[in-house]
Amino acid sequence: MKKNFLSLLFVYSVFTMGSPFSQAAEIAWHKGSVEQAFAQAKLDHKPMLIYWGAIWCPPCEALKVQVFHETEFVATSQKFIMVFLDGDTQDAQIWGEKLGATGYPTLIVLNENGEEVQRLRAAQSAAGLTAELSQAGENSKTIEQLLNEAVDEKNPEKISQQSWSRLVRHGWDYNPKWDGRKDELTKKLVTLSEKIPSAHTQEKTAFQLLVLKRRLAAVKPDEKIDEKQRLEGLELVTKIINDKNLTSQFKYELLSGETFAKGFFPKPADDKIVMIRFVMSYRKALWQLAEDKSLTLQERGYVLSTISELSSGGNVEYPSLSAIEVKKLKQALMKDLNSAKTTKERVVIFNVLPYTFKKIGAIDEARKLILKYENKVGVKNLIYTLLADLDMDEGQMDSALKWSEKAYTTSTGPATRTQWGNNYLQLLLEVAPERTAVVWEKTLQIVDEGLSVQDGLSGRSARSLNRLKTSVVAWAEKQKQTFPTDKLTLIEKNKCTGDSEFTKRCHEYIKGFAFASNDGAKK
Repeated sequence: MKKNFLSLLFVYSVFTMGSPFSQAAEIAWHKGSVEQAFAQAKLDHKPMLIYWGAIWCPPCEALKVQVFHETEFVATSQKFIMVFLDGDTQDAQIWGEKLGATGYPTLIVLNENGEEVQRLRAAQSAAGLTAELSQAGENSKTIEQLLNEAVDEKNPEKISQQSWSRLVRHGWDYNPKWDGRKDELTKKLVTLSEKIPSAHTQEKTAFQLLVLKRRLAAVKPDEKIDEKQRLEGLELVTKIINDKNLTSQFKYELLSGETFAKGFFPKPADDKIVMIRFVMSYRKALWQLAEDKSLTLQERGYVLSTISELSSGGNVEYPSLSAIEVKKLKQALMKDLNSAKTTKERVVIFNVLPYTFKKIGAIDEARKLILKYENKVGVKNLIYTLLADLDMDEGQMDSALKWSEKAYTTSTGPATRTQWGNNYLQLLLEVAPERTAVVWEKTLQIVDEGLSVQDGLSGRSARSLNRLKTSVVAWAEKQKQTFPTDKLTLIEKNKCTGDSEFTKRCHEYIKGFAFASNDGAKK
């Protein structure tokens, strides 16, 4: 199956925690270890904000450009122990696993006891993020405690607006602890959406939309959402689109990045006229949002990207964008790109520009722009991944493989190299499975390098290495390949040393290859 590498960008015990970038110099990032930060929070009776990010991550760059240097955010941050964790620093993936941080960026507020109070949404304005951070710092209750109390409360009038706001704006989908409890969580959120007083207008609307998103996300590809829920959802989103009293910022939070049409009108669309009217009004509202000067660079990019999503193509035949709209879309993105003054700003724009151009059929233009700015973005592995993605979309798999390899070879940092190495190997197995010598060479190289750090089998790195192993084992069985057990044994001898959790995981990981080799030999 063809993998879209672009989607991987959205959607890594002691650290050096100085300022991760010059613009954020005002923020007093904690300069000791994570353990010391927890101890300091308890000693000072202060909450913590943990920011988990990576150098190559576009949404992380957006935070640096649009939030972390803003005066109000910096002032609010002084009430917290501020911890910056770069995903490629020592033991970062161990901490990411402990905290349930799976994607970059992750922003988690913890109380002085180290309990999770709030997961902040990174893709929003400085004012919005500052407000959420301030709210989280004023109440030390854990988010799960707040959730259960709100569900059990007989008189919802007793629940404060601040609590309703925290509950609806929490990043529920970004904590793996809920992965096995999605139905339970949705049921509780439905209860809250029904009991929240109408006086809390924005929070009630946001709750209803949150429930709708979860219901749509739970629908399997061969299924449809319940008809009653579909019609109610359609009515809700249409109301939001046409509500002139909602602020632009609130409308952005509700509508950007979600097409809804895929869930409301699965192919084939039975009510095509209704679908066309819905999509056209949706696009109109998004165009108005895109012209709002209060939106940040990232927010405007996401709005324009959503407009491109609502054009023809994909599983649903939406009404095509007019030539004027296509031109307008390109001009808006190019205006932002041409006005960008820093590398970070360009990274933010390139997070959406190639994808948006691709959706409107301008792949060649996207490719030329990426190559033109190759040396002006700074993160080479990101640039080469974007080029690989465009080539894959056009079926130019050999070219995509070359760009993917280049993305891997230019990447830096242990977790990043493991992730990009796995990306490259997956494409290699798909495009050129007959190149057995290269497959084994790259497999051993990525495994050896990945197991060179103590957090190599934790967090994101563990997911990359485990996927690599699964794919290589399947490839070897299909190609009737003999495993290089001597080289795997040497890696185990050199890397799986000591007496730690990593040592145990390391032996088990290598053993996975050995078992596959033995099973293959028996066959």
